[in-house]
Amino acid sequence: MTSDARISFTRPREWFGRFRKLGVLVDGEVVALVGIGETTVLSVVPGQHRLQLKMDWCTSPELEIFAEAGRTCHYRSHSPSVWRASKMMRAQPESFFQLMPDDG
Repeated sequence: MTSDARISFTRPREWFGRFRKLGVLVDGEVVALVGIGETTVLSVVPGQHRLQLKMDWCTSPELEIFAEAGRTCHYRSHSPSVWRASKMMRAQPESFFQLMPDDG
């Protein structure tokens, strides 16, 4: 059994920011930049972590996660539709992206 824990993050093919990379933050630090349709796997120290997404001033709410040694936690992003994006960038930039568990 390995002593590292892993976080797998998938960014699906969506409209918003399709030509830009989405920053993945772990404990407030950018640890990966992920493009449309890409998945990245991050090694972290086992234990409690804060996970967040960021592109320019738009972010997701921070998500408190527990990364277990020898296991991989799977997450994915979701961005608003083309019709809601411009309004949300102004009115709710701190919850523009959604970060959710990805069960498969």
